[in-house]
Amino acid sequence: MTLPENGRSRDRVRKHRTPGFTLTELLVTVAVIAILCALVGPALIGAGHKARQTNCLSNQRQLAMASATFSLDNADQLPPNSSVESPVAGTKPPWVSGSSHNRQQHFTNTALLTRSDYAAFSGYLPGPLVYKCPSDRFVLNLPEAKGPKARTYSMNNFVDGAPNPNTPRPTTYEVFSRQSDFTRLSPSAAFTFIEVVPENLCYSAFITDMGSDGFFYHLPGRSHGNRGTLAFADGHVESRRWFNPAEQSFNARNLWGHFVSYESDMRDHEWLKAHATVLKAR
Repeated sequence: MTLPENGRSRDRVRKHRTPGFTLTELLVTVAVIAILCALVGPALIGAGHKARQTNCLSNQRQLAMASATFSLDNADQLPPNSSVESPVAGTKPPWVSGSSHNRQQHFTNTALLTRSDYAAFSGYLPGPLVYKCPSDRFVLNLPEAKGPKARTYSMNNFVDGAPNPNTPRPTTYEVFSRQSDFTRLSPSAAFTFIEVVPENLCYSAFITDMGSDGFFYHLPGRSHGNRGTLAFADGHVESRRWFNPAEQSFNARNLWGHFVSYESDMRDHEWLKAHATVLKAR
């Protein structure tokens, strides 16, 4: 039987019609995608934060290894922790050089980390990125310094092979000049390197006030969700949660200040004092 012409046309249209979504199906698809993004997005952000923290801990581990290797190469002597603003003939350079807030250009100068006349670690580490936490996004916009700071980490002021008038230490406490000196506290308890609040970082040494009034010269960094990283004399590294909220308000209000006082919670101060040094034996 022969179909009429209009019947054949309807058949061709039926065979070549492209299937598509209805408006309801499109709305349901968009809603499902939005739900998936809401579920997966925080996990991806968390993974990024975790990766940066892992990288930061790796940097600290490399600093600890560099310090231990330097000690092996120098008859147990630890690297100097003084601050120099230009090479000094006849003296050993510190682990890295730092400077005061009055010499802004030194904040962004990676030569203080990589040149052998400025930095004792220059021959032990692959380059300047080891000194920088990937979560440190602080950018300077000063007349003599523009851009990110070159360094995030400092060395415990009580780990010091050379006295430094710019970073005073109480004479009643031990100064660890040799790797073997850490047994006076405990190599696993004495922190050697610490992440510092970027705005607060200047000299190469991290100074912990050993008094009871809660004053800080430098503040520990907290760029990993209120946590910061540290390395210890035995080579292990840790991520530690800091408690006091004064750090966060300090970040926003004061670029230059030192000797900042914790206002409400002394747990961080007490922990740092217990892990920075120990009273000298009588």
